Amino acid sequence: MEETLGGGYLFDQAFLSASIAELSEIIREIIHNLNSISNHIYIDLYDSFESIRNNLEDIMAGGSGPYRDQIVMPYTCLDRDLDQIVGSKNANLGEISNHLGLKTPKGFALTIAAYRLFMDENDLFRRIERVIEDERRSERAWEVIRGLFKKAVVPKAIKLAVEEGLERLYAGLDRKALLAVRSSAIGEDRERTFAGQFKTVLNVHPDDVFNACKDVMAARFSPQVLEYLGDEALDEEKAPVAVGIQVMVAARISGIVYTRDPSRPFIDAMPVSAVNGLGERLVSGEVDPDWHLISRTHPFQPLESRIMGGPVFDVHPDGYLPLSVMPSGLRRGSSVASGGLLKMIAEAALTLEKAFGAPQDIEWAVDDSNSLVILQSRPLHLKAVSSVQPADVMARLRRLPVLMEGKGQVAQIGIAAGRVVHVSPDDDPASFPVGAIAVCKSASPRLSPIIRKASAIVTDVGSPTGHLATIAREYRTPALLGTGDATIVLKEGMDVTVDVEDRRIYAGMVQGIVDVRAATEEVFLESGEACTLRRLLRWIAPLNLVDPLSPDFTPENCKT
Repeated sequence: MEETLGGGYLFDQAFLSASIAELSEIIREIIHNLNSISNHIYIDLYDSFESIRNNLEDIMAGGSGPYRDQIVMPYTCLDRDLDQIVGSKNANLGEISNHLGLKTPKGFALTIAAYRLFMDENDLFRRIERVIEDERRSERAWEVIRGLFKKAVVPKAIKLAVEEGLERLYAGLDRKALLAVRSSAIGEDRERTFAGQFKTVLNVHPDDVFNACKDVMAARFSPQVLEYLGDEALDEEKAPVAVGIQVMVAARISGIVYTRDPSRPFIDAMPVSAVNGLGERLVSGEVDPDWHLISRTHPFQPLESRIMGGPVFDVHPDGYLPLSVMPSGLRRGSSVASGGLLKMIAEAALTLEKAFGAPQDIEWAVDDSNSLVILQSRPLHLKAVSSVQPADVMARLRRLPVLMEGKGQVAQIGIAAGRVVHVSPDDDPASFPVGAIAVCKSASPRLSPIIRKASAIVTDVGSPTGHLATIAREYRTPALLGTGDATIVLKEGMDVTVDVEDRRIYAGMVQGIVDVRAATEEVFLESGEACTLRRLLRWIAPLNLVDPLSPDFTPENCKT
């Protein structure tokens, strides 16, 4: 199933059904045999098994799994495949934090189930439809609709769940931070962007959170959203709105990065905009930001810059005011973003592009601890670049000198190009350059943090059945393991192209090879079958009981 999700095979719903049936039969037999040789001390495993099997069958039938009735869900529980429960924006933030290790705002989601409960309890769908039929002017209808939401009563179940969510959220904070309340509709930032059409309420006091939530949900029926949705505008099943309740990020610097330049997607560079303070004015087009075009290749050097030279309110994240003398003897420039910050942004941006399988439009901020915080990541929809023809690119690739052929075993198919960096399990993952080709003697699971950042991994020793291979498939990192002599043949600093499926490594790189791979991935990763398989594997593949000496090592804690 992992190899299939990695693109190794074509598959359909029948494959998924057969896989779950076979897996269930095997696991039931294992539990039976384990109990037979242990005097039935693991009998509770049957309960865990039935619970997980029910989740799998519900997902197979198009359901939401075990979270379908949840009112709130903390971001620590979310991933990209829970968008049908918490909306796309919330789901993506959970994926970024929990699976990619990047910093995001702390918070929790008010779910789609909560939205439907709120709408049903106040009979809002029927009342809104009547308002739109009665009022000819959309502005007048919008005023009446907002009035309906303001007067609506928050159901007791929602009130209790949100209050408990806030209590858990503030338990880890030193002070009563203000909140940001944001929309997170199903399909938002994916098949439909809804860019700028839903509402965000900033600097919300905890006592005001329910009013802010009602404002955000009401925006689903604003004139611009109704026009955007067209004939589907009043369909109760279309674009339901979950809400993200987040701790406000104390942003010293904010901005946007596109992992490709929309005006020139064929160049190997990404544009970054940056302003002092919150980024809302940048998003709304109220201010002129600093603008940089930086290379997509390590060390991510700026290629072009336009510095606006606005007022500076405090020291920058590198610790210096503009024009102050640094230890190098040079004076710091007046750019809002330092070179070090631009490098951090580039690394995070490419990590997100790789994880989501498509170019990304990313909102970011630097908080008061000088940490980079990802506020949002959504697909950057680009026009197809006619100059990138897969057949032509592959023909040029075949003309490059071959360094290695027919060696190793395929753990995750794919094509990647980059600079060779030799690594060991003891290396600091933070020092590994994003986008490089990781070459290592052994396929140690301790290389997992590097797998997220590498464009491919090649090892001397290892097999597709090891833990590192599983992690490579999870992050869709092309992996060729057990080649025997990769660390000898592939020298540190060489530019190479790795074609894992053909088990061939070329000297040099061909322009466009990564674009061909990305174009294929974007379609596959968001297909219905791939989403279902990914959601199934969340309940199959991860290991959550790894320490037999832990008091939590019990049958009832078996989650997968």
